[in-house]
Amino acid sequence: MSKILSNIIITLIVLAIIKISGAQTIKFVDPFVKLNFETQQNIEKNAEVSELIVYPGETVDFQIVLQVMKGKVSIITEKTETDFVQPSFYLQLNFRTTKKRSDDRPVYPDILFPLPSISRNEFLIDIQNQQVKSRVNLSYLALWVDLKIAEKAVEGKFPVNFIFKIDNLEEMRKTILLNVQKSLKLKEVDFAIDYNEYGDKYIDSKTKNKGLKLLREMENKYYKFIDQHKGTLNVLPYKSQSGKSREGMTPELEGEGKEKHIKNWHLFEERYSGYLNGNVFESSKPIRHFYLPFNPNWPASFDLYFTDRKKYEDEWQAVAEDFIRYFKEKNWNQTIFQVYMNQKPNDKNKIPWNLDEPKGLEDYLGLQYYSDLFERAFQNAAPLQIQFRMDISHFYCDEHIGSIRKDFRVNKGKEKLKKVDIWTISNHSLKSETAIQKAQQLKKAGKEVWHYGITPQLEDSPLKIYELVFNDWFYGFTGIMLWKTLNRKLDSGSGKDFIFYKGNKFGLNEPLASIRMKHLRDAKTDLKFLQELDVDSQKDLEKILNSGSRYEMRKNLIERLHGGN
Repeated sequence: MSKILSNIIITLIVLAIIKISGAQTIKFVDPFVKLNFETQQNIEKNAEVSELIVYPGETVDFQIVLQVMKGKVSIITEKTETDFVQPSFYLQLNFRTTKKRSDDRPVYPDILFPLPSISRNEFLIDIQNQQVKSRVNLSYLALWVDLKIAEKAVEGKFPVNFIFKIDNLEEMRKTILLNVQKSLKLKEVDFAIDYNEYGDKYIDSKTKNKGLKLLREMENKYYKFIDQHKGTLNVLPYKSQSGKSREGMTPELEGEGKEKHIKNWHLFEERYSGYLNGNVFESSKPIRHFYLPFNPNWPASFDLYFTDRKKYEDEWQAVAEDFIRYFKEKNWNQTIFQVYMNQKPNDKNKIPWNLDEPKGLEDYLGLQYYSDLFERAFQNAAPLQIQFRMDISHFYCDEHIGSIRKDFRVNKGKEKLKKVDIWTISNHSLKSETAIQKAQQLKKAGKEVWHYGITPQLEDSPLKIYELVFNDWFYGFTGIMLWKTLNRKLDSGSGKDFIFYKGNKFGLNEPLASIRMKHLRDAKTDLKFLQELDVDSQKDLEKILNSGSRYEMRKNLIERLHGGN
């Protein structure tokens, strides 16, 4: 049971249904409701919210359903004497899972298109953009609303007025009552969400060709965007199979053997220092983790592994020492730097092992070689946090028991991979109770343990996304890794390999969130309630999740923290 300390809870009392002349109704709906205007699912019967419970510093959310809307609509939030709530409004757009036109093609609201602001507090519902217009049902429009509550919020009751206007005429005004109270002190939970990407594909070639300044401005938008959603953008700086460095993402090398070194740190520092010292982020905290470019083909050519092993290892160690020296000068001690071997046997490389997702003994021996080389090369890194990472798909999984090709037990993976610091384990394996227990043992031994292969799909319910985050927290894992996150092709796929969008597809020069991304943020936000409770079983966790709506769940959790049943 948490101590009751002096902090603040804000209770937002919101309108359930507004009647205005340009629309039959306006409903405020809980974020757990998965709306679908193509099938009319959940339109009439939905969980309308009348009370939101939030803490200062949080971003909370709800949905607005506009039925039979006519005319140009804008939403104004009037300033109050407090002015500590900053709203953002998004139009929910449909994602079609295939371009083939048919009556039965699945369609899901997922893309969140930010409403343009006329002023700081007035937002316009604009569907003139053809890409936007083709993705809404004009009989029903749905908005997603983020409310960012400032840390400065003080005790008391404060009104915030929402004004809905049609064709610049005021149609309805409704007050949200902010009830600021003293309550429990809750701390942010140390649970990470990794948004993995292969190279900087989120930046188009035109932007890259305009110089480093514009590239950095665009890249900052993506890093800040992911950070605002309580995640970490982690971009692999080399080509995943060849191992060659991606242009502009790794420092230039010169020399050979023991004399090999970084030629110039200027471009690397110019591009990445803001993330590593935290200056880019609102919190001013350095990025949680960050890939380094070391791999079998960098900083030494993998050809040397066969022709001159000593030179190969000398080059690795010499460049590693350069990184250590420079990073220590910069005092980049708070970020966890990941050294990761992503290659598999491929026509783009000469690698004989599956270093990514190893299967058998030979693969484990290859990883053992690189973890030994890593240990020697970075032995003087402290107080820097530089760790060796491995992604593994066959870890005590039930399906391959006894298989000499794939069984982790038969091939003595525990012994061969004991120097691995970061274990990223597939969902395929973590369906096994044995694998979960063995992963928990790794975590207790000081290793990081991540769960991957579980990017929420378009069809998944908000509750399923919460279950993913809550269960992995309950198991004690470090976090979840979303292996591919940027949508590369509209109207294709189930969502398992993307969770946010490039805005240029909709005429915007910024990333666009998905509804799934908002649920991940919310689930991580709500972990702080569980952290203070004595949640000792999955049965208890299931009971918490079966509250029916997000705000009913939060209400129940707060009552438990205050001593309720």
